[in-house]
Amino acid sequence: MVYLGRGLGSFKLHYMAEMGLLEGGGAHTALLSKPFPTLSPNAGLAVVSDISGHGIAGALYNLARRYKLDLEVALSAEHAADDAVLNDPMPCFQNALDHFALPYLEIDEEAWRLGGLMETAGPLVGLANASTNLSQDPFRTGILMPIGRFSCGTGRLRLRWNN
Repeated sequence: MVYLGRGLGSFKLHYMAEMGLLEGGGAHTALLSKPFPTLSPNAGLAVVSDISGHGIAGALYNLARRYKLDLEVALSAEHAADDAVLNDPMPCFQNALDHFALPYLEIDEEAWRLGGLMETAGPLVGLANASTNLSQDPFRTGILMPIGRFSCGTGRLRLRWNN
């Protein structure tokens, strides 16, 4: 399984709040200052990666290529840190989709709203075999969000949008 450590878009929310573009922005700063959840090999995950710079698409693509895994990931609105992440476009936080015309990479244009969102300092993404008994119950604690599956393969990433 592919797990996401927390919602995507915290950096965008922080910036919007700092610019006065988001009411109640002080609450979004807490998203950046919260410590990362226990998303590490010690929690039962085989691989953990920071999602910074090129967003989750870049982080997952690097994992797929490095470990020769085929990843099938579905993002949805529930994976955004806040509704404003998807509803308030800010092109300066979005990587250009045409820069991701890479071999072994397939991305739905709709999924790019979250998949191509630039981040700084996280969140984290991790991989664990479906049979792995994680040291915490992600469904009870709400810390780990399952976003996809992986298998041994050729290093492909398929990123799609799940309505």
